[in-house]
Amino acid sequence: MAISYPGLLGIYYSDINVRLDMHFYGDSSYSLFILPEFIFVDLFGKSIGAYLIGVYLSIFVVGTVLLVYVLLKKLCPTAKFNHLAVFSFICLIAIPLFIPPFSEKIYGPYVGAVWHNESYLEMRVFALLILLVFFRTNEHYMKAFVLKDFIIECLLFLLVNLAKPNFIIAFAPAMLVMMIIDIIRAGGKGFFNWALYGIPVIVGSLVLPFQYLFLYSGSDGDDSSVVFILGDFILSQKHPILNIVLSFVLPVMIFVMHRKEFLKSRFHLICLLGWFFSFLQYVFIGETGIRRLHENFYWGVRFFSFVMFCLCIGYFLEDIRKYKELKDQNNGNTNSKARAMFFAENMLIIAYTVAGIVYFALILLGARASAL
Repeated sequence: MAISYPGLLGIYYSDINVRLDMHFYGDSSYSLFILPEFIFVDLFGKSIGAYLIGVYLSIFVVGTVLLVYVLLKKLCPTAKFNHLAVFSFICLIAIPLFIPPFSEKIYGPYVGAVWHNESYLEMRVFALLILLVFFRTNEHYMKAFVLKDFIIECLLFLLVNLAKPNFIIAFAPAMLVMMIIDIIRAGGKGFFNWALYGIPVIVGSLVLPFQYLFLYSGSDGDDSSVVFILGDFILSQKHPILNIVLSFVLPVMIFVMHRKEFLKSRFHLICLLGWFFSFLQYVFIGETGIRRLHENFYWGVRFFSFVMFCLCIGYFLEDIRKYKELKDQNNGNTNSKARAMFFAENMLIIAYTVAGIVYFALILLGARASAL
């Protein structure tokens, strides 16, 4: 992708080679983690620099697999190592269903397995780290203040925004809703710890005004700006409802099956709320100028769609254990309802995974990732 190599299906295209071909640091300065790409090419030339970029970005991809493994382990502590390992890769690869000719594109707005945009790969790693810390702290943050957690959260929120700001635009309001409910229920008790828990979000957000100035400075004739839209990108789709159904039929089915556990889990509910705010971001925020059709405010909903898939896999791992126990208790037999539900889960997960493998294979052959 970095050197625009000609593949069997076309020239490898990504946001990486576009930035490098423009030789332009300005727009990329909003993301600290993009700058090493320019440095590699400037120091070693494009041929060697491309390999270094590949190694550099692979760190974030491998890191994502490892972090998903940790997340799944927390969601389902009883899961076996081989199940956790396999499904960590599945979470990375899987994408929503596509049914030709009804689906407009393979790469729909809710695909979390993104390969062509490096700042998304970087944001995803730091966002997962934040969610793992949030998983550990969200139940008791008002009871005790831990300085180490405070410092870690400040650093992570700063890093995720330096990679890409879309995560914080969705997660911050979701977290705020939770905190408002908590302080009301507590009658104001624990206010000091409550306030400290939200400060890292503010610290991390300090870079947002500077990013805005970098992106919308109006230099070089670029008159881009952020504007309010009324679902332009949704309305431009031929089958917007079908896109949502095909994207979330698996998570919805599994969340309904586990509705009691789901509704009791603050972590799951906040992640769902994060998806909702990221969806609003995609629907109502757009850009003018040369970025008008770039859909740069959909990275949040892509990430949280990825998280929704990870959460439903966490429940599926528990279902694997329960189904095996049920078979063992009944000498290999299970009731028809349990068998049908488990079969449906398996088929949908296989379908999501196959879709992701097909998408990834096409990219490896040189197809343009964002246009499939």
